[in-house]
Amino acid sequence: MYGEARNLKNVLSELFENYRYDRDYEFDKQFRFDNDFIITLLIYYKNKTQFSNKELKLLLIKEKEKKSNSIVNFYIADRYIFNFDYYFVTPLYIACVSNNEEIVKMLFDYGANVNFRNNVGETALLYLCKCNLSLDIIKLLIDKYKAKIYDVDNYGNTLLHKFCKRRSDNDVKLFNFLIEKGLDINKVNNEGNTPLIELCRYTTKYFYIPLLLENGAEINIRNNKGETALLVACKYGDDRLVKKLVECGADVNIADNDGNTPLLISCHKDIKLSISRLKPYFIENGADINKANKNGRVPFHEICYYGSKLIIDYFFEHGADINKMDNDGNTPLSIAR
Repeated sequence: MYGEARNLKNVLSELFENYRYDRDYEFDKQFRFDNDFIITLLIYYKNKTQFSNKELKLLLIKEKEKKSNSIVNFYIADRYIFNFDYYFVTPLYIACVSNNEEIVKMLFDYGANVNFRNNVGETALLYLCKCNLSLDIIKLLIDKYKAKIYDVDNYGNTLLHKFCKRRSDNDVKLFNFLIEKGLDINKVNNEGNTPLIELCRYTTKYFYIPLLLENGAEINIRNNKGETALLVACKYGDDRLVKKLVECGADVNIADNDGNTPLLISCHKDIKLSISRLKPYFIENGADINKANKNGRVPFHEICYYGSKLIIDYFFEHGADINKMDNDGNTPLSIAR
């Protein structure tokens, strides 16, 4: 047992054992937590105005005897547990992330608020949809405890936006469950991103693209920067995402607000190698080889400056204009190295 009050952050770093805490919050480490902490917080939140530290300690010992599947072996001074809310994480969040259905039900018996929001406007349900957790807990919150499924966080993200950021590859059942609940598959967040664009920005789950499209996702919606899912995939994704989008009908000539097309992006020096290798793929699928951005630069400007003789020859053979001038009067030929 802890004999004196200690800084909450230090205590948490010792006690969290089962889950890596999301780095979006204000901790400067990655923590883990277990069901012991859930039970401690549960008891505290139920009785915090009625027990002194000594009485709370005795209550925890008593709870330890009642819970055969958990060992409650510590206590923290009242003021430090109370400060746990400073980080906007409730016992319900912890119980859900731990996939402990028994503790979740117990929390609701004690009056947990299923729609409480953390510091970025996430309810427990929104938070869970970005974590790689089981469908059972999510179903429990929605079907039994009536969690609001159409809520958005402070950034306008819906459950589908959160889902499309998940790293897990085994989420088809959850996706179908969310679609069956009637979520808007084309709703945009504050950045103008649809769930499909979020998928292309944060994951490489190309196999979800047909699923999204079959359920009504629009492939050429543009966000606040003028980016479509294809443009985002070119900037942040990989060749599998790009090819799947093109196969499904993505427009290869749509440009972002700066005039950059997928082909022009693939010609940039700092782009991923897997995307850089797609230059012939874009051309073979109808990309305009001489379409310029707002600076007047065409793909051949980039190719002549950074590319190899082999790719320069390929562009020339496919109609690249060697005399096309950018806004500074430079032609591809004049900047060739």
